[in-house]
Amino acid sequence: AELKLRESEEKYRNLVENISDVIYEINSQGVIVYASPIVKDVLGYDPAEVIGKNIMELIYLDDRRRMTERFSELREGIENPSEYRFIDKSGGIRWVRTKTRPIMENGSFSGARGTLIDVTERKQAAETLRRKDEHYKAIIENIFKFIPEGVLVFTESMSLLKQNKAFGDIIRKYVPVLGYTEEELAQKIIEQLSSKIPSGEKTEIRISRKS
Repeated sequence: AELKLRESEEKYRNLVENISDVIYEINSQGVIVYASPIVKDVLGYDPAEVIGKNIMELIYLDDRRRMTERFSELREGIENPSEYRFIDKSGGIRWVRTKTRPIMENGSFSGARGTLIDVTERKQAAETLRRKDEHYKAIIENIFKFIPEGVLVFTESMSLLKQNKAFGDIIRKYVPVLGYTEEELAQKIIEQLSSKIPSGEKTEIRISRKS
């Protein structure tokens, strides 16, 4: 029986230590009592270096409040997968996704077990894509802003989406002549244009000013 127990323990230890995610356990105060060897690959620490530390010490300062909120939920038996920034041994930031389950003993919270999954590369790729998207949008907006003709952009249902500065300049030029307010004249032009273009057609509308 003892031999079978040792074999079973060895099998599960090998399973835990070879899985690609960090397996960890904390006590009711948030102190780490176990961390699988893969923590070395994710955070640069040997397991012995993190055992005895409060997990909050490894969390990036701006994410600690959110971690505190999640920890309070764990005490109530609530599981919520979350993503936090951890500080690795070199002082760098690693994005980590956690999935943690509370440990309840006799109805009371005694700690939690869970996994840490390194999602840094995914986060960095998403951030790079976001920055590129913002960069290209800024370029397009600048081009749109300085087109010398008045430009109106409509949705496919012919609702006005936006207009450029030149359109406003043209409207202001004719307000004294026609006796409308800027808003009234702009609205009349927009209504007439949208009534003549069938919904669903993508049409570019440019209004040139005349001397």
